[in-house]
Amino acid sequence: FTIGETLLTKRYGEAGLGLSISKKLVELMGGEIWVESMPEEGSVFHFTAGFPLPTARPLDALGGAVFIPKRTRPRPGDRAPVVVYVENEPINQVLVRRILKDIGYETVIAESESGLISSLEGGARDLLLMDVQTPGVDGLALVRRIREGATPNIPENLPVIALTPFATEKEKQDCFTAGVNAYLAKPVESEALLSAIDAVVEG
Repeated sequence: FTIGETLLTKRYGEAGLGLSISKKLVELMGGEIWVESMPEEGSVFHFTAGFPLPTARPLDALGGAVFIPKRTRPRPGDRAPVVVYVENEPINQVLVRRILKDIGYETVIAESESGLISSLEGGARDLLLMDVQTPGVDGLALVRRIREGATPNIPENLPVIALTPFATEKEKQDCFTAGVNAYLAKPVESEALLSAIDAVVEG
């Protein structure tokens, strides 16, 4: 899918992830997505999806819950591992927080440079998960300082996973040169994220 008007592309062009995410969601629900479009008239998007019929339950039995996460990896110990997540998009914050919650991680969101530093220095931290394109945050510069031991309140060996909507070879190399442990392209897929966490945190 592309925008057929150059002016609109320049004014409204983004990373182009929305339809990619929608397509994957629809396919996961056993459906398909398609578009009917006419120049200068507009576009109509359609999708199909399968939804199982729920077993009837009294409303009060649900306890007011909207979402009950399925913990796929119950974790032992008294302290939940903590991830500092650098991201300014609310939807991404919700989705990644839910993935991490399912495996027993607590998430601390940082949206600014000062917020990131204070979050990392605010207690025991097990992982830094960072969108390297977050406006106003030079995350790679901070990673370099951490690796050089220039941040006494942040461990030099803190695991770091970089996320980016622009998965170029140069950016990937810049991330690893800065000291990042793993690198993932957005939109983030849960299995890829969990595999990366296993690799850099749990070994």
